Amino acid sequence: MSAAIAITGASSFAARPLLHALLRREPGQVVLCDPLDGLAELQAQLLPWCEQQGITTELQWWSQETSAALPDLRGIQWLIHGDTVRSEALLQANSAAAVRRNILATQQLLASLPESGVSLLLLSSHLAAERRGVAGSTLAAAEALVAQWAVTHPSCPVQVWRLPSAFDPEATGKAMASELSAAWLRERLAEALIDQLLGSGSAAGGQRLIAAASALSVDQPLLRSQALADVVVWPAQPIQAWLASLAEPLARYDNAVVLEALRGLWT
Repeated sequence: MSAAIAITGASSFAARPLLHALLRREPGQVVLCDPLDGLAELQAQLLPWCEQQGITTELQWWSQETSAALPDLRGIQWLIHGDTVRSEALLQANSAAAVRRNILATQQLLASLPESGVSLLLLSSHLAAERRGVAGSTLAAAEALVAQWAVTHPSCPVQVWRLPSAFDPEATGKAMASELSAAWLRERLAEALIDQLLGSGSAAGGQRLIAAASALSVDQPLLRSQALADVVVWPAQPIQAWLASLAEPLARYDNAVVLEALRGLWT
């Protein structure tokens, strides 16, 4: 497979099984984007794994701390935006950080994308379907930003994946009998998701939301594909205006004000 793919948040809990599934198909090149400490940890684990598996894919490492927002995307077919936070337990006390990571970072990424030639994939969460909690609310806003961008860039294929609870570290421990079974489920879902991505091609106007079925039901189809415009929920007010009104609380890191504003975004 000659495809070249870039992944932001490459060292995250959700992105790693997807990265392993992708590398097993030996794409021509994978660009891994993350802060320096995340890249160092990923490099220490991934390079021996690739050698053991006999994988010869060219890997490039791009630090988001010392470089521009995105690497040079010329020749990249898919950009997987996995630098999102899906842990509700972590974000409950850090609503301002959730807005920064899930909404502002997604907005900045979209603003820096080239006009054409790169297909975009957002890693979201099952929580976004109901705008549940801080994670669901902010990821639903990120989905809306991506859907809005897709409308204005109809030639660029766009996908949003709502990953199930198997990809949430705090949820898998409660739901699974053991980490071994949780890891098996993540791997099975990751394989199906990557097969779907690579099988979808890069036809213009391909705008889809891919929702995984129940993480605990192995008898149900793993994936459900729907038109992005039919599934993404639009907030009660434009996100750009909402972010502008929150500039000062975000600068002060005022979590209480941000949390209250999140409730109003969808009502």
